Amino acid sequence: CTAGARAAASEAPPAPAPEGERLSPAESALTEVLALLAVSRREVGVALDLLLSLPAGQADVFVFLSQQGAHALALHRLLDLARLSWPRTLALLLARSYSSFPPTAVVPQLEAAPCEPPALWLHEYLHGLLECNPAAAAPFAPRQVELYAALAPQQLLPFLRSSSGYEPEAALDVAKEHGLVDAQIYLLAQQGAARAALSLAMGDGRDLGAAL
Repeated sequence: CTAGARAAASEAPPAPAPEGERLSPAESALTEVLALLAVSRREVGVALDLLLSLPAGQADVFVFLSQQGAHALALHRLLDLARLSWPRTLALLLARSYSSFPPTAVVPQLEAAPCEPPALWLHEYLHGLLECNPAAAAPFAPRQVELYAALAPQQLLPFLRSSSGYEPEAALDVAKEHGLVDAQIYLLAQQGAARAALSLAMGDGRDLGAAL
């Protein structure tokens, strides 16, 4: 599951800190010292916030979380983690989807992620979650229909065939919006509109059997 997540995750470089938030070398060194002091006082959350303020690559926050057993403290800091490394963040979210990172808390944060194209991180997370923890992914099936249609249209039809958590009528509207004919044919047939499915397949020169 983790290896698959790393392979699927986009390899975009970490986003640089905004100009006004960049730390000087002296400030970075002081921040690291303060983080060590916070750990010695068992103020792990304070230490985590300090480490997350450092430039990407200066401190391995993921190792810190593992060493301190502090994954739960990162639940509401996911976008800060993703700024450091989205592939490692994705692997962590999927590996601990049963415990520290419940999808109901992860999805709203990823919906707001400043990635390009928009919602790419959410798509990669839900796609990985579907493989690792299908039961947890099930409530998000309607959103996955939209994400597959927009970001991975070749994966929409296999998803429609394997999932039952979406409304066929709404999925059909999404497929029409994105011009995904095979998905439209499948959904029409599933709704008992065989004549409409056949007409669409013939009009577009598609293989009806392949779509079904």
